[in-house]
Amino acid sequence: LIYKIDLNIFTDNFFTGVGPSQANNLREKYGYQGRVAAHTEYSRMLAEHGLPGLVSLFILLGFPFYFFYSSNDAPTKLIIIYFSVLVLLTMFHSAIRVSMPALMFGFIFADFED
Repeated sequence: LIYKIDLNIFTDNFFTGVGPSQANNLREKYGYQGRVAAHTEYSRMLAEHGLPGLVSLFILLGFPFYFFYSSNDAPTKLIIIYFSVLVLLTMFHSAIRVSMPALMFGFIFADFED
């Protein structure tokens, strides 16, 4: 229900979103029983940031693919896969306010050398 409400907020405020942390207050007006935080980073980005949030999500999902295909080293590709899956799945059950996904996402771009 929260994800559906976030998508409704996104469609109503497509270009600019409602602003950081403002979707928490609006979810009650859109039919949720009380004030609640987003369950996923994906819906929160869309509801609170609108079109710029959508663009940033495409960048967030596109960078691991770019670095995967630009790397020639098999262990580096494996690290990119592990951390990408960990980050993207973690963001499905908790927002990025938990610092672990951001830290692990940073490890994707590290240049590991012997």
